[in-house]
Amino acid sequence: MPNRRFVCDGWQLDYNAGMDECKTPAISVVMPAYNAAGYIRPAIESILHQTFTDFEFIIIDDGSTDGTAAIVEHYNDSRIRFFRQPNQGLATTLNRGIELSKGCLLARQDADDVAYPERFTKQKAFLDNHPEIAMVGTAAEIWVEDKPSGRYHRHPCHPADLALAMHFDNYFVHSSVMIRRCVFDAVGLYSSAKARQPEDFDLWSRVAREFTLANLPEPLEVYRERAGSICRTDQFESKCITMAAENIAITLGYSAPREIDRHLASLMRGQRPHGEKLDLAAIEALLANLVNRIGARYGITDTAGWNAAIKRRETLRHQYDRFYSPWSFMRKLRHRAGMTAQMVQSLIK
Repeated sequence: MPNRRFVCDGWQLDYNAGMDECKTPAISVVMPAYNAAGYIRPAIESILHQTFTDFEFIIIDDGSTDGTAAIVEHYNDSRIRFFRQPNQGLATTLNRGIELSKGCLLARQDADDVAYPERFTKQKAFLDNHPEIAMVGTAAEIWVEDKPSGRYHRHPCHPADLALAMHFDNYFVHSSVMIRRCVFDAVGLYSSAKARQPEDFDLWSRVAREFTLANLPEPLEVYRERAGSICRTDQFESKCITMAAENIAITLGYSAPREIDRHLASLMRGQRPHGEKLDLAAIEALLANLVNRIGARYGITDTAGWNAAIKRRETLRHQYDRFYSPWSFMRKLRHRAGMTAQMVQSLIK
């Protein structure tokens, strides 16, 4: 694991020691809001009804044109600190919230999501009991608009599994995260550059390179899917592949991603790499090298039997076969033409 030591507001944290008692408020909750009038009331009330009560609640209206501000101003709770600004975008608004925060722990909350009452109690207890962990998220129940979908976001929980997974994608529900505020002193804030979007994958990638992370398996947040949510376009995927390739390169000691890093990143994200000829054996060797580096970091000696690594190897082989197997073209042809398996066989005889 990383042997990280740093100081924040007079207390010191490393992986062989605990931390002194945090100042009050213990937690700063940061919630940006933009045209959230239809959802912000349950979001606010879910925070105000937390069983852990020592927090400040920073709400920033990012230039809303609906009734968002009026709803926030309706609440008379001394823990709420409300700010209004012209529209500046999510990353810039989050950074302002971090800069305004006073707590040693920072909790994210989206204006259209809902926190379970025990969320802060359980996350803070986890961080208090695990001083080696810099950031913890939770599983989340997925709602579509106002209705439960029966689906959940369940991401890797063990730090080693999460460290491997985070090389390829973001495995945190953004509005479930609680992080030690001084981590930002080490890695910086959210990037507002368009090339570094999605901003959470960019930031959590930087955090994961320096610190140990975890997720709680229990759903402690309602994540709301609604019209206008970010969709995974080709441009979105291209940016994520670049970030994933950077993660791979940095872990392996390279200053910039190589073509083979992009090939591995693309396949692990279910995308066809650019270029027609790929060396699967070299890509598998690259993944093995990455797995061994992360395994050594977390004290895993049997990486061949590490379940998280086994799943990644299976994913790589499956995605490669999906794009490059001789049968992949025939499967696509059959699907598009509505052909039967017997018809496909007749074409290749």
